[in-house]
Amino acid sequence: MISRGVPVLPALVALVLAGCSGDGGPFATSTTSEATTTTAMPASTTTTTVPPTTTPGPVFVVGVPGLCPPDPLPGSDGANGSGCPPPTGSLPDGIWFGKVLQATPAGVRFDPGCFFFGDAAVAAAAADGITDLPSPHYLRNPLPDSMEVPAAEDAVAYSIDNSGDDLAFITFSLDEWPAQSGGYTLCPGEGCAVWLHVNGGVITEILEQYLP
Repeated sequence: MISRGVPVLPALVALVLAGCSGDGGPFATSTTSEATTTTAMPASTTTTTVPPTTTPGPVFVVGVPGLCPPDPLPGSDGANGSGCPPPTGSLPDGIWFGKVLQATPAGVRFDPGCFFFGDAAVAAAAADGITDLPSPHYLRNPLPDSMEVPAAEDAVAYSIDNSGDDLAFITFSLDEWPAQSGGYTLCPGEGCAVWLHVNGGVITEILEQYLP
């Protein structure tokens, strides 16, 4: 049985986090897949042409789950992922940090925040008047309220597994995730730090984030 609330392999975690750069580094796991546009050539030399076909994108995907935060994306103002949440009460497509307070197969109640790592964490903390930062990350919670974020039917959550000698992640559907009896942290809940991957207005993947 996997115990809850027990740090994940502290020595391994410290080693892996040491390899994370300030921008997510070589161990960053969340990625984007940019859209591509293709244009069909005319079938003849007449004036008839085929309209371009465009694939949806960008697509925000976890890839291989890992402990490092995702790289800062364009427009994130130094914060990791897509940056601080917009004050509109909804999340656009992107990679968003926060805490999942409740979850059902239909969606989650999400408390969004800002995640800064490495040098960006030091700078953000200093801007808030904090000069002694004990960990490599710094969090802000700019919005007073949580929000409901819908999920895709096939959305999955990647849960940190500390049951063995090696770090691993367990994949759950959202109906299994709240009921699971194992994992590094109590998810969903007040301590459930995650990255939401939002595509087409719905959650497609949730990645638990280790916070030392």
